[in-house]
Amino acid sequence: MKNKYCIEDSKFKHTDNGDFFWIELVNPSKEEIDEVINRYGLPKDYVYSVLDDEEVPRVEVGEDEKANLYLLSYPVQVNNCKYSTKPLSMIMVDGILITVSSGDSILVHEVKEAYEKKNLGQDSETLSAEIAWTICSSFVRSVRKLNDSIDKIENTVLSNSDGKAFSDMIDIQKSLIKFSMATRENGPVIEKMFESYSKLKNDMANELLHDLQVENKQARVMIEESTTIMENLSDLYSNLISHRLNIVMQTLTSITIVMTVPTIIGGLWGMNVKLPIENHPSAFWILILLSTVISWYIVKMLKRRGYL
Repeated sequence: MKNKYCIEDSKFKHTDNGDFFWIELVNPSKEEIDEVINRYGLPKDYVYSVLDDEEVPRVEVGEDEKANLYLLSYPVQVNNCKYSTKPLSMIMVDGILITVSSGDSILVHEVKEAYEKKNLGQDSETLSAEIAWTICSSFVRSVRKLNDSIDKIENTVLSNSDGKAFSDMIDIQKSLIKFSMATRENGPVIEKMFESYSKLKNDMANELLHDLQVENKQARVMIEESTTIMENLSDLYSNLISHRLNIVMQTLTSITIVMTVPTIIGGLWGMNVKLPIENHPSAFWILILLSTVISWYIVKMLKRRGYL
């Protein structure tokens, strides 16, 4: 899908004439990609690379700086505890911003709302800075959601050994790893944008980029903090499971020791040899009483030592 936008009455408006400053390509077809590449003389990897979800953020400067590529990663929610990242290309050419993504209408919708609310005007540099800021802000919001999930898992782990909690912990750890890699790789791209735009003396874009640097740093700090919490929570979960297993084994062992006494006594008096009180009319009940007394004494001793 290809859309062309201009600003009219502080709102984005679709246009097909030459008065546009943003070309949006969302999950574009081969024909749409080739049309943009041929029209603006772009390297093919500027556009095609973004279709690979594993593409890493980077900066590329075209010949004579006529076409610059800023590729960033942004978070995509899969479920409550699982996130992935996808690339988004921002290509600056002939005063026009070309964005290419494999598809995330939520991110683009947030950019449009924020841009219109701030009334930033028809400026491609400012728009690219706003997109980058929205991406960094989405990392911060995503980490906050993961922190809420971590709090719920912590309560679940302390109350029981729910298998779903363990599965959610794995999803969160994977998400935080992806976030950590994405924000780390986004950093140099943001710095390069700041360096390039500062030469243009565009106050609005520079102000946004300054906020962007702060937001990206906040995202990285929050990710590191959440990663540390998850590592500690994983250790706690493992220790808790081991502790509960030890209690179960300890209890079963104690029960086995107590039940061994009647078994031994029954085995001794079951042998075909001469035995004490074998002819006594109450021999059976005497042996039962003896087994009970010895077992009771063993139980009391085990409780005193904390084994039961």
